[in-house]
Amino acid sequence: MWPAAELIRDEGFALWLGPRYYPALAVVQRVRLRSGEVAGAVRRTRDFVARRHYSRVVWQIGPSATPKTVRKRLHELGMRNDSDPVLKALALSEAPVRETSDVVVRRVDSFDDFERYYEIQQEAFETEPDEVERGRLALRAACEAESKARHLTTYLAYIDGEPVATARATFSRAGVGLNGGSTLHAARGRGAYRALVVARWDDAVAHGTPYLTTVARPTSYPILKRMGFEDVCDIHSLVDEGF
Repeated sequence: MWPAAELIRDEGFALWLGPRYYPALAVVQRVRLRSGEVAGAVRRTRDFVARRHYSRVVWQIGPSATPKTVRKRLHELGMRNDSDPVLKALALSEAPVRETSDVVVRRVDSFDDFERYYEIQQEAFETEPDEVERGRLALRAACEAESKARHLTTYLAYIDGEPVATARATFSRAGVGLNGGSTLHAARGRGAYRALVVARWDDAVAHGTPYLTTVARPTSYPILKRMGFEDVCDIHSLVDEGF
């Protein structure tokens, strides 16, 4: 769990509310509902996020979600497919394929680094400017809280001395989750994303848990497959802004 994030466990789903520097990041996962419970679950999530001033909710529906008609019901309740409607859950249990690279990866260890991580990520994800500025207000407090979290590490990748990409790792006893990999458009294709994966694998090995998991968008999926990641399942992503 990231500092300042919140996990709400409902009877039929889990709702993760991201740190306040991600004012639009609210995610529903592990959906286990009966056929007549979907509308009520949607009402409850909308109430949760509205009271906390999040602007939207992403529902991630995996193969074990119930009922089997849940995606159809969510569409009927006003949701739309996300910009990347199908994500790929992946795992890696052996050392990734490495390539020669001049990319340098360093851990974020100052507020200036943390701010640059945020700026790179928001630019790469093409976040709306007003949303970026809302999130910026929470950066310093988040940086202080996350600097004390031993299970969370943020990285910057440098090319020619300039930070051009960023990523995070969430450490657990079972393995390491890869989060937030993003590269500036002008620097893509030069190995920064791959270098960040290798750095996190090396830290996973040092941590004694040489196992990586992630959920990949279509842009990163081919890269991760070439590095040795294996498919686990598809995850369908829907967006709810109806509140």
